[in-house]
Amino acid sequence: MVENAAALLEGRELGFSRNDRKLFAGVNITLRPGEILQVEGSNGSGKTTLLRLLCGFCPMQEGTLVWKGREMADSMDEYVQDLAYVGHTPGIKDDLTPLENLAMWQALVRRRPGADEEQVLGRLG
Repeated sequence: MVENAAALLEGRELGFSRNDRKLFAGVNITLRPGEILQVEGSNGSGKTTLLRLLCGFCPMQEGTLVWKGREMADSMDEYVQDLAYVGHTPGIKDDLTPLENLAMWQALVRRRPGADEEQVLGRLG
């Protein structure tokens, strides 16, 4: 770890609720070049939700994400080009609609020219 290196990714005062249940609140994360984030906790504590939030797969409810000094909303294209996400189970997420599932995977891989999620869903039925 480089102590004086600028942060690549920062999560400031992150919070998330699901079905009126607070999963986490006030989470602060700073990752610099060469650092790794390990998330631990009991089942249902919000680990996967936090990681999905950090990847931009679910909407921000509380707090701010910053990538290389810029708010994530202003740097999402650059961020997803540098992102490598390895989840614990590949495939479809039951809590997302088919369109949201396709959008999530499109964010992880380079989008094919002319690809349209709604057309894909129409072809698949």
